[in-house]
Amino acid sequence: MSDHSTSTPQVLRPLLWVLLTIGMVGNLASSLLGGPVAVHTAFGALTVVSGIALAVNYLRKR
Repeated sequence: MSDHSTSTPQVLRPLLWVLLTIGMVGNLASSLLGGPVAVHTAFGALTVVSGIALAVNYLRKR
């Protein structure tokens, strides 16, 4: 029987970095193109949540 707990962080961390990047780039593009507030809020929330998840992931591995 394989232990999936060791492979999960290897996939989770790059995924969180990708989500963080998408959130930042999306928020920047929305700002430059004058997007609606709902779009800014969605990308901002994605950025904050993925950033917090990365910090929690880092602190748990320490």
